[in-house]
This record gives sequence, C-alpha cells and structure tokens, in this order.
Amino acid sequence: MSRLKPYLFSVVITAGFFVLVEGFLYTTGFKYTPREKIYWRPMITMFEGTRQRNIETRFDYPGYIWRTIPNTPYTDSRGFRRPEVADEKPPGTVRIAFLGGSTTHGGYRPYPERVVALLNDALGEDRYEALNAACSSYSTLQSRVALERWVLPLDPDMVFVYHGWNDPQVQDDGYGDHEKYRMSDQTRTSWLLALARVRSLRIGQAMAGLLDWADYTWPRPRVTPDEFRANLDDIARQCDRAGVPLWVATRPRTRRLNTARSLYGTKPLERQYYSTLTRSTDAAAVYGEIHRLYTDIQRDVALRHANAQLCDLSTLIDDLQQRQLADRLGPHLTIFREDDCHLYEFAEQQMAQYIALTVAPQHRKAVVRHIDSYAYNAATARLMLAEEQPGGALFYAARAAVAEPSRAHELADLMYVAERNVRFVELFHQGRPGTKGDFADKLAKLKTCLALRPDDFGVVWQIYRLCVHADQVDQVAEVLAEFRPDNPEDTRQWLSISLESHIIGERLNPAFRTANQLLRVDPDNKQANAFLAHVRQVFESQGTAPQEPTN
Repeated sequence: MSRLKPYLFSVVITAGFFVLVEGFLYTTGFKYTPREKIYWRPMITMFEGTRQRNIETRFDYPGYIWRTIPNTPYTDSRGFRRPEVADEKPPGTVRIAFLGGSTTHGGYRPYPERVVALLNDALGEDRYEALNAACSSYSTLQSRVALERWVLPLDPDMVFVYHGWNDPQVQDDGYGDHEKYRMSDQTRTSWLLALARVRSLRIGQAMAGLLDWADYTWPRPRVTPDEFRANLDDIARQCDRAGVPLWVATRPRTRRLNTARSLYGTKPLERQYYSTLTRSTDAAAVYGEIHRLYTDIQRDVALRHANAQLCDLSTLIDDLQQRQLADRLGPHLTIFREDDCHLYEFAEQQMAQYIALTVAPQHRKAVVRHIDSYAYNAATARLMLAEEQPGGALFYAARAAVAEPSRAHELADLMYVAERNVRFVELFHQGRPGTKGDFADKLAKLKTCLALRPDDFGVVWQIYRLCVHADQVDQVAEVLAEFRPDNPEDTRQWLSISLESHIIGERLNPAFRTANQLLRVDPDNKQANAFLAHVRQVFESQGTAPQEPTN
C-alpha cells in the first residue's frame, strides 16, 4: 500500500488542480464554443421542364459519403441515376462509368445519358450504357471511394471523372472532407459523445480553445490541391489495376467575371483561405487562379498515368462562350446557369457530343455523320424545346435545315413555338428564388409567366417558393387565383398552397371555401380537415356562420 501512496497523491493533486481551474473558469464566467465538424449531405434539386423535382440523399457508411435514395423515378435500386445497369454486363456492351458531383449527376437528363444515347443512335444499336455513379456535392474523395466500393465491381469498360467545382469550396465549418471521412459512423458517434462530455466542462472548453488557436491551417477547403491530386492519382491507379482506361475532364470556367466574383470569397472563411492560397484579395483573380490550379492538376494527372487521357471540357466551354459573344450561336442562348457552375441543357448537349467523340474515337466518322444529320438535329431541337431551351431548339432546327434544306418546312411550327417561348423562359429563370433581383421584381416576372401559361404548375411552385423565402406566403393565394390546373394532382397542390396562404393571411372565409374545395379532390387531406374543425369553432364562438363554397 505504501508504494501506491505516491501515485495516489499525484492523482489527488492533479484532480484537485483541475477542480480548482474548473472552479476559477466557472466563477469568472469563461465560456468558449469549440469548432465542430458538420457532417452535411445535400438535397438534390432538378428541373423537368419548369417542374422542380427533389431527391433526398442519405449517408452510406463507413466514411463521409452519401447516395441518393434508391428506387425513385430518377434513381435505380443502388441509388444511381437511371437507367439501371445489370450486375452482370451483357455480352458486347460497353459500360462507361461516370464519376463527379452535381454537374455529372445532372438534372432531368444528365450528360452521361446524352453521351450514350448519341453513340447508340450513331451506331444504330444499343452498344453503350452509362453507369452514372456521381452524386450532388461529391468531391474527388467521395468519387474515389465510390469507384472502389461500387463502380469497379460492376466491371466498367472505361471511367470518366469530372470534378473541380466542389473540391476548392470552404464549408461553413472550415474543415475538409478527408478529416471528416476518417471517422466511421460508429467511431464518430462514440467520439462525439465523449467530446460532448469534455466540452461541457469549462476546462475542456479552454483546452479546445487552445487547440483551435494552434490550428494555424484552419480554415481548410473540402479538398486541398494536394489532396485533389492524390485523389485523382488514386482513381487512376485503381483503374490501372483493373485494366480500365480513365478519362479526366477539366473543369470549365465562366467568362462572366462579374458573376465569377461572387463564386469565391463571399464569406469570411472563404476570404481567409483563398487570400492565403492565391495571395490575392480580388475575387475575380482568385477565381482565375483556383481554376488554373485545379485544371493544371487534372491535366498533369492525365499526362502522368499511362492509362489516363484528358477530356478538355474547359477548352470546349471556353470556345462555346467565345462563339456566343461573337453571336455565332444564334440568339437566346446561355451557356452557364445563374450559379456559373452548372450548364444549361444546350451546353450539356454540346458537351455530350464532344465527350462521345473523345471516348469513342474509333466511331468518329459515324458520330460526326450522325451529329451533322437532319434526324439528329431535328430530334435534338424537339428535345431542347421540351427542356425549356428555346434558343437551343432554334440552334438545332437551323442545323437541321442546313443538313436537308428541302425538309426545313417540317420544323416551322417548332421554330414558331420556340420563338414564342423565349420571353417565358427568360422571365422564369430570372424570377426563380436564388437568382438576382428583389422580391417584387421577381414576383412580377413569375406572374407574367403564369399569365403566359396559366396551366403550368411549375410556375405556381416557383411563386410559392419565392414567397416562402421572402416570408410573404400570405400573398400566394391572390397571385395564384388565375392558375388553371388541368389535372387532379396539380389541383390538389394548388389548393393546398392557397389554403396555407389564406390561413397565414388570417382570411377565414376564403380559407374555409378553399379547404372544402380541397376535400373534393382529396377527402382525407389532413391540412383541410384540421383547419375546418378549427375554423368552425372560431365562427361558432363569434356567433356567425362560415360562408359555404360556391361552384
């Protein structure tokens, strides 16, 4: 026992010291909120014409990686984009795996789907198929893991990787993807519980503050340039071991420098990191330097690995923008969306043409012949019209007329509709929430869209979202009074939105009528039934009767 006394004495003294320090910090009111890693995953938004579609994602442990939920109209049983590929590749099939973030995961019709459709149409047989394993907000880290975990076991014949947008981003927590990935779900849960206990103590907060102060590399981007290179190198090595050729695509850049200024350095953590990385505080210069830095790495990786080749999307999109500025593409065409990251469908179709020629050079003659044909350009013009791309429809219709002048008259109606749709599409894109402009201006544009297309529920939903963002939901019902739904589901959603607007605006009689109308198309609607039960009590307490709905 005597031998243990010195150790026990040391423990008691140490514990007493910590108790005294804890008491001192507590009595002096010391508090510090330590930095914490945020394990974030996206909600995916896409447009089918004017209709907004949302797909949820969920974490797919171990590690910091997620996938879209499976078995939706847009995702297969694995959580990848449809169409689903078989576990065992059919004989004679060329399977192209696509890796990337939202720019590859895509909208309603992503570019991987366009690439294989073009190749198959050019060859006259379904020889190629796309395995789109990209997901919104992926960095090269998630794609590296997806390649090993899910893609290579499905035996792709080639891999196409397109990144560079998400990797340089600085998240709100200032931590990178790699340090978040190191903890699996089980480890993270137990570690966070232990950390929470320590941080509940003032001495724990003080120690965390010292560690935060000593972390001179914070804030960090999601993926540093060195990590970006290492991830792409790992992807190339994985493909090499599997005997699969790799295509590395460069990230395009926008020529709209006024918009580019808002892409980097709009938040304090971003300004802190980017000014250190690029040694500049000018946002346009920062944008250019980050583009150069990451695309140089993409070019270098493609050069150094024998199984890798470059697909220079940066040069392609730069050329498109130059042609646009020189008015050589025709009117009403825009390359980049408002965020100057995602491309409009016309540019994605152009990109698909370029990729098809790049990854399948052995079919170059057949692909070029198909791209120049009347059939391809007329079909693509119709596709652009359905995708609310009237400028793209006019571009491809003009190409079809050049291919076969004698058939130009067949596209007259399409071109007429495209011309009529130009104003609607411009107003729709300018009026949606998330774009520039004040609430009144944007609402006026969407109201004009509704007047042009009174049966378009896509416009209705954007008006609702705009009012939600501006905390003006009480205005929605009046704005949507001119909506003319042409199917029961649109009717149900319109009435539900209108009911919410009337309730928030405290318009009981209109709300009562709307709730009754809603029950006609949806008798079990919880919102309407709950409101009617409440509003009847209100009217009874006032000694009045609600106004019954009229047909």
